[in-house]
Amino acid sequence: NLILKYTIKNKGRKAKRRPRFTHQEIVELEKRMMVWARSGDKSFTQYKRHMLIIYSMLLARCGIRTENEIAVLKWKHIDGNFMNMADGERYIRISLPWRKT
Repeated sequence: NLILKYTIKNKGRKAKRRPRFTHQEIVELEKRMMVWARSGDKSFTQYKRHMLIIYSMLLARCGIRTENEIAVLKWKHIDGNFMNMADGERYIRISLPWRKT
């Protein structure tokens, strides 16, 4: 019984950080992803794709990093009734517990 072990070793040049998404890029990405989600042939496929859209938009809009920060996110860290007093708008506040990343 052969078990393959894959590893990813960074042997190349140092990566350049991509600039953050612009508002227009996020809007366009979300539109295209919604079309893709609806094209699923089964309702469960559409559901999974929709969940991926929500996850992707959370990452894109909040700047939360995968694995390190999103792994500890729980419902108790999300405040949907947060009011910004400066502009009177309602926001969702995400308060992640501090941890070394």
